[in-house]
Amino acid sequence: MIRRVTLAIGAGTLIAAPSSAAAPATLPSPFVPLADVPPLRASTALTETRFPGRLSSSQLVRVTIDSTGRPFRVVDVDRIVIARKGDYSFVVAAPVEDVRRTAGSGSEPGLRAGAVVWQGFSPRRRVVAASITLRTRVAVPALPLRVEIDGSAVQLVNATSAAATTVDAIIPAASLAGALDAAKAALEAGAPTPAPVVEATGAVRGVRLLARVPLKVRGTIRYAGRPPRQVAAVLGAAPVRIDGSGDLKELELSVSVPEPASVLRPPGARHWLDLASSGRLPGGRRGTRLAVNRLLAAALALQYRQFLPNPDLNGSTRSSYRYELAERVRAPLAARSDDGSGWLVPLALALALAGALACALVLWAHS
Repeated sequence: MIRRVTLAIGAGTLIAAPSSAAAPATLPSPFVPLADVPPLRASTALTETRFPGRLSSSQLVRVTIDSTGRPFRVVDVDRIVIARKGDYSFVVAAPVEDVRRTAGSGSEPGLRAGAVVWQGFSPRRRVVAASITLRTRVAVPALPLRVEIDGSAVQLVNATSAAATTVDAIIPAASLAGALDAAKAALEAGAPTPAPVVEATGAVRGVRLLARVPLKVRGTIRYAGRPPRQVAAVLGAAPVRIDGSGDLKELELSVSVPEPASVLRPPGARHWLDLASSGRLPGGRRGTRLAVNRLLAAALALQYRQFLPNPDLNGSTRSSYRYELAERVRAPLAARSDDGSGWLVPLALALALAGALACALVLWAHS
């Protein structure tokens, strides 16, 4: 879930303090979004929202790309579980082009501008599921992976990066560890908390960082006349390049985003405080940078786990992504003309037919 929380301290935290005094420093909150999207949203008319219990959403985002890697179709298969008995009425706000019920859905989805509508009664537990075709131009900027195809070379690029202004300060390792452990526990409990405030020694400066969440990519690619090749990679800042020979015939990739709490898992220990007490967690600016990077990555992971918003702000959401190579089908010229001239072709045909009839009548009259 993604909820904006009020920061415990204002922007004054980033103002430098005298080097001889302790100063409060606000670390990032994993519950504050870094990027505008995801989740995708759309403005829609207000509607009654009610449902019994909690809503859990699992989403499979299917991305179809062309021979250059450019996406031309994005479909979110959204499966929502209503956990208790009672009436429900809610919408999934999104840039929707079309929606279709999928197998196993307990009711039929409705479509309105900027929303998928669900209404009905849950006898005890009900699953509602739909295949939601999204407006490609709006959906693409929210995707976590970018595929670049140049001939037989395929490059996979982590597209989750987002810039953030945060703190650069000398903070004791124990304080950093306490903040990381608390943030991890809050993510595991699904209970948003304010941004952690810790005491820094000396000046607290503002710094601009580029954060990203690691992506696990698995799948296959196949070139003409060759057997499929397995792809398995963890994408961070550096892209992964796959070189082949011949025409690329098939590409199927599954992309998973880590659980936000797992991003804050300490290496080789159960708790960050264990690392701090053993001296394995550095203090000072180096430790602060480590903690800040982990907290920002957890915030991004929370966003990319929810491609479309869950109508239940306190509900759970899990999104995974699948990329597939396909041939882009071009629409007929008249059908895909968007400059207002699509009517010229049928008009010309009608005028030609009328002219032919007139000539036939003249010839008949003089025969």
